[in-house]
Amino acid sequence: MKKIILVPIFCSLISLIRAQIPFPSDQGVWVNAFYQEPMTSPPFPYVLVNVTNYCVNGQDTLINSANYTKVNECGGVYHGSLREVGQEVWYVPKDSTVEYLVYDFGVTPGEVLQNVYFEQGGFSAMVQDLTVVDVTTIQINGVDHIAVDFGSGPMFYWIEGIGSVSGFLCEPWQNVSQYQVKLECMSLAGITHYPTYSGSGCPMDLGFDKLQQSFSFSPNPVKEFLHVSFQSASVPVQLYDTFGRILEVNSTQTSEGLEFDMTGLKPGIYILGSPAINGQKVVKL
Repeated sequence: MKKIILVPIFCSLISLIRAQIPFPSDQGVWVNAFYQEPMTSPPFPYVLVNVTNYCVNGQDTLINSANYTKVNECGGVYHGSLREVGQEVWYVPKDSTVEYLVYDFGVTPGEVLQNVYFEQGGFSAMVQDLTVVDVTTIQINGVDHIAVDFGSGPMFYWIEGIGSVSGFLCEPWQNVSQYQVKLECMSLAGITHYPTYSGSGCPMDLGFDKLQQSFSFSPNPVKEFLHVSFQSASVPVQLYDTFGRILEVNSTQTSEGLEFDMTGLKPGIYILGSPAINGQKVVKL
């Protein structure tokens, strides 16, 4: 009779655990660009009209007994504070003590995220429930980052360690108001991580200072009256909504230029433009 010898074979089970990519709390820069479709027809390519840079520099603050990192518009203006809890990123807007979810990278498809904070168009604060459609990964410098899709595709992903590619704190879907906000660049410790990995930091102006600008205005945001001054000869200036429609508001000639009465308008985003020079600027109300 043949003997059958059973030899146990022990297989090592190696669990490959992907390290979490933390959300930046120091030396982080996000460059949001606001584009507007020219107020002409047929449609033309979007025109860059505004750039906003956001920075975190390790400045800690205490809100409701919890530690946060301050978010500033690069140059010092306080915008809010954030903190990371597990795979969630929470945010407290300026002039508020209420905490809102802004990113969550521990989600699964079909999950509904409640009361997510974002700034529509980069300006108007909103809170809304979002349904996760898909969760995937993308590689940045050979490292996998979780990417959350809400149904609008890669141009609107939340990317782990970076944020929304439709703009820092911006809505993750395509709008229908003839404007576009997107994250042009994100860097950490002087190294660009988005849209491509490189050994240099983000350009902070995107050449915006080279655009032909013949007028300036203040204040921004505005509550009542918008003051427009001309840098050289006066040019025709009009106020538009984000659909490119001219708004009928009262304007008064001043020694420096024009004064627009904004008291009859709803809070939101408006465009101050001059068809004569194809120059446009974003106004927040």
